[in-house]
Amino acid sequence: MDEAKWERAAGAGGILFVVLVVVSSLLPGSPPSTSDPARDIAKWFVDHDDAIRAATILGILATLPLAWWASALYRMLERATGNARLGVMVVIGVAISALAAAIGSVLFAAIALVGVPGAGGIEGTKFFYTVGTNMTSMIAIGTALLVGAASAGILRTGMMPRWVGWLGVLVAIVNVAASLIAISGNDAVMVLGLVAAVGFGIWIVIVSVHMLRAPATTTPETVRSGATV
Repeated sequence: MDEAKWERAAGAGGILFVVLVVVSSLLPGSPPSTSDPARDIAKWFVDHDDAIRAATILGILATLPLAWWASALYRMLERATGNARLGVMVVIGVAISALAAAIGSVLFAAIALVGVPGAGGIEGTKFFYTVGTNMTSMIAIGTALLVGAASAGILRTGMMPRWVGWLGVLVAIVNVAASLIAISGNDAVMVLGLVAAVGFGIWIVIVSVHMLRAPATTTPETVRSGATV
């Protein structure tokens, strides 16, 4: 498979990633807030134990198409900008987000597996749930890094429509703000985290569609020439 076809196929990987994440998010139903009573949080684990474990598996599997998509985006950025700096930032952002998401998901699955008593009772369950939920902070930072780097490349080179880059800048800013969840149990911050996640999903689908329709094949020289013209 030549490089252009690989990048087109990787666009499908980005869309598959979003589908898997959406399904895994919906399976356990609406999760409680970290500010909710410990008894309500424990009840959520008891009522949705199987769904939580299934969601964990889907979330972990989602990292496979994400890595495929990110590797193609790395190559596109490297070719369009003439260096690997922005592509490396994208890869680091993906690694941070994927690792944080995996830790949080596995922690939830462990609670569902051993049950509330095995997690230290009702209060212990709330503690571990808060730790897992606060991993969202690192997910948001990693997402901001990857989206911000890719958007910088788009705005700099025009490798995709520039409105996609500006949308990415907005998504990155919202994700940075959502990282405050690590130090706040405020429900408004939780909502902001949801908005950040939805924004990222929309952005990655848009980028993936552009990869499917017209994968970048320009070299740094042609990009600069086009900008001069």
